[in-house]
This record gives sequence, C-alpha cells and structure tokens, in this order.
Amino acid sequence: MSGSARLTIARFFVAAASTLALASAPPGWAQSAEKILYAFSGSDGSVPQVGMTLDGKGTLYGTTSYGGSLGCCGTAFELSPSSSGTWTEKVIYDFSIGGGADGSIPWGGLVFDGKGNLYGTTFSGGVYYQGAVFELTPGSKWNLDRERTLQLYWWRRWRCSSC
Repeated sequence: MSGSARLTIARFFVAAASTLALASAPPGWAQSAEKILYAFSGSDGSVPQVGMTLDGKGTLYGTTSYGGSLGCCGTAFELSPSSSGTWTEKVIYDFSIGGGADGSIPWGGLVFDGKGNLYGTTFSGGVYYQGAVFELTPGSKWNLDRERTLQLYWWRRWRCSSC
C-alpha cells in the first residue's frame, strides 16, 4: 500500500471518529470548551497515564510514566483545586529515587483503599525488573510501603520450568 493511500485511510478514520464523537455527544457538549488543569514540565512527570482517581475533597490523583527528578522513571501526583478555579500539582512519589527497586514507569491509574492508601502498578523495575504493584501511604509525606509492594515475578516461572 502506498504512503498516500495510508494517509487517505488514516484521514478517513479520523474524520469518521470525529463525526461519531459529535453525533453521539450529549446536548450541549459539542459547544463545550476544553480546560487544561495542569501542564507537566518533566521534572514533575511526563506522559500522564489513563485513569485518575478523585478523593472526597475533590483532589485528583494519577501517575506519569516518565519524568521525575531524573527524567526517567515516572511519578505519582495529586492535583488540588483552589477556590479561584486553578489547580496545584504536587508530586507525591518520584519513582526515580528508588533506583528502580520500588518499580519504575507507573502504568495505569491509582485506586484508594478504605484507609486512604493508594495502590498502582509499574511497567518495569522492581526486584525482578518486571514491574511492581505498589502501595503509597499518606502522612505529612506520601511513602512507598516497600514491605507491602508486590514484586512481579511471573516471567521466572514462564521462562524456567524448574524455578
């Protein structure tokens, strides 16, 4: 298939998706305007992941796959609304600081438990370099609970039948 044919097909699908989105939007949505709540700078994270969670105070929590203090390993963050309508971002955990042992490249959203702890997953890092399921505990500073962080090791069993 030629490059121009691929481009034509891609344009068709984009146009079809745009039309579908406008045709199926609830009344009034087609005129709605997007509002950027926060733009990441890199040191506070980059490449935000899908799936944010909201607490009872209206604070949003999420992850970025990259960025952080070393620019590589991702962050967990909170976005807090103010009465003036602006939002303030705060990094609650920087995956760069653990050297990868606590996981790196957070993948997906975060969920709360009944005690206010946040849970999520990483794509890489961890003891076996295959990712981790982590717990962040609140306090004056959010902390990664290393004792309760599950290290993913499925690859050892898959690659080694005697393991």
